[in-house]
Order: sequence, then C-alpha cells, then structure tokens
Amino acid sequence: MSRTAPRPRFGGLAGLALLALTVTGCSGSVDGPALTSQRQLVDRGGDAAFVGGSVELDGDRLLLVLDDPPGYPVIWPAGTRWQDDPPAVVLADGTVVAVGEQVGGAGGYVQPEDLPPGVGADVAAAATGCVGDSGEVAFFNPGSQVTPGQAD
Repeated sequence: MSRTAPRPRFGGLAGLALLALTVTGCSGSVDGPALTSQRQLVDRGGDAAFVGGSVELDGDRLLLVLDDPPGYPVIWPAGTRWQDDPPAVVLADGTVVAVGEQVGGAGGYVQPEDLPPGVGADVAAAATGCVGDSGEVAFFNPGSQVTPGQAD
C-alpha cells in the first residue's frame, strides 16, 4: 500500500496574505497629496494627449494647473512619491519637482468614471474628491516619462 504526500493547501492566514498581496498589486497608491497609478508589467500604451502645467498644492490637494486655477487633480506614474519638506513630487527616477514647477508628459484628461483601469478605488476616490469645475482628472500614462520644465 503506497501513501501519497498531502497536497499543499492555500488556506487560513497564508491564503489571505496571498489574496491581499494580489489585490494591492493591482491598483495605484495615495502618498500624501500624490496619487499614483499602478506599475505596468507590459507597455499597454495610453492616451496620446499631452498633459502639462504647474504643480500646485491647494491645502491637501495636489493639482496640475494649466493657465488659471483651480486646476486638475493629477495621477502620476507608478513610483512617484510625495516629499513633505520642502513640498515636492519625487518622480520614479528620483527627479524632484517642486511645487510651482512646470511638468509635462503623455496622458489625458478624463471624467473620474473614465479613469484608466488599474488606478484603484482609493486613488479614484481621492481624485474624484478633488475635481474642480472642469469635472476632470489629469493623468500621466502609467510608465510614461514626466518631464520637468515642459508645460506645453
């Protein structure tokens, strides 16, 4: 009579941990006032529109202002983070973009309900809460290059 080894099972805490890891890897993040998209494993392209303007901090809202305030809440590519002192956005490559500085890159302007897949519920909710009169959110394509000093 032969015995077979028991099969490993993903249950209990290990299964929940695996599920949590899977879910959190599928959406963007909120870091202070900076909202970011998810990392992309493959280049899926994105909108071909140019997104640009001045990075402005309005209370706890980080906005991209084109010509006149109030501006657009902005979703940055994955890897971007917020720096508290002095207030600035730190891009994935380490470039620091100070509040008031101009930036530009590929992306688009959309209604909150039309945000690209993978943004995640937390990022979408935060962006929606910051939408001004235009009713739109600015976003840089995931994985795209944001260039300081380029606003148009």
